[in-house]
Amino acid sequence: MDPSVAEAIREQIASGQTSILEWIARDHGVSTLDVLRLLPEEQQFIIADPPVKDILDDLSSWGDLMIIVQTGSIVAEGVSAVPRASEGRGYFNFGKGAPFGGHLKQDACRHVAFVERLFSGRPSLSLLFYDDAGESILKVFVRRDENRELLADQVEKFKQLKARFVDYANVYGASRP
Repeated sequence: MDPSVAEAIREQIASGQTSILEWIARDHGVSTLDVLRLLPEEQQFIIADPPVKDILDDLSSWGDLMIIVQTGSIVAEGVSAVPRASEGRGYFNFGKGAPFGGHLKQDACRHVAFVERLFSGRPSLSLLFYDDAGESILKVFVRRDENRELLADQVEKFKQLKARFVDYANVYGASRP
């Protein structure tokens, strides 16, 4: 990425002009993952070549989460548990009988990011799944209670899962592409 583009993105992030990563990426002609990498280090931890099934299986124990699938033309949101995934025909298959279900191509997800940042002035925690072009596949957010506070049990699960990968990266150097 051109250093002047990176600096312009950092300035936009710091100014608070917008907090939607996809919009920043579009405005500067870069991938969403490129923008994510420019967030302050304490706000993002990126895993390259992640063990997607392990992450999905962990998420299945978190209860109902905010799940978002976003393309250039739609932002689809829903609240659902993430069902345990089975493997078949090159896909992770999940969701029999659950509000959220589908098929995620096993080799499609090249990065998963743990993101901790403010969104609309409030703390937000999410796991963001990216393809090899650095574009979003799936977003999973820790939910909020009736007072708009993050659910404490999901915050703890988020921290535990992130810690597992931080420890793994420290030992094997398998993160932070």
